Amino acid sequence: MSSRKVPGAAPDENRYYVHRQAPTRFLVRERQQVGEVGIDDPIIRSFHERETAHTYAGDMNKRQRDLDGRYGHWVQHAATPESAGAENESSAESSENAQE
Repeated sequence: MSSRKVPGAAPDENRYYVHRQAPTRFLVRERQQVGEVGIDDPIIRSFHERETAHTYAGDMNKRQRDLDGRYGHWVQHAATPESAGAENESSAESSENAQE
């Protein structure tokens, strides 16, 4: 795991956080280590509005706390292809069509 930090992302206990990549591009990322953020944290979804990104990350963190309560801390992932939204589905469909 990389020890390099993501600029503009504060460490805390939430698994999903918002990283401002550009003035109008906000990434929701999944923290790989408790209390640390890194450039290798996977990008779950991108948004053009900061508020929308924070709302999405907050919803994912609520789901994650529910999963943690049922299965143990950080055993299950709240982010799945279905929860990431249609943006990821269209990418998968494009990949499938390209292979045909």
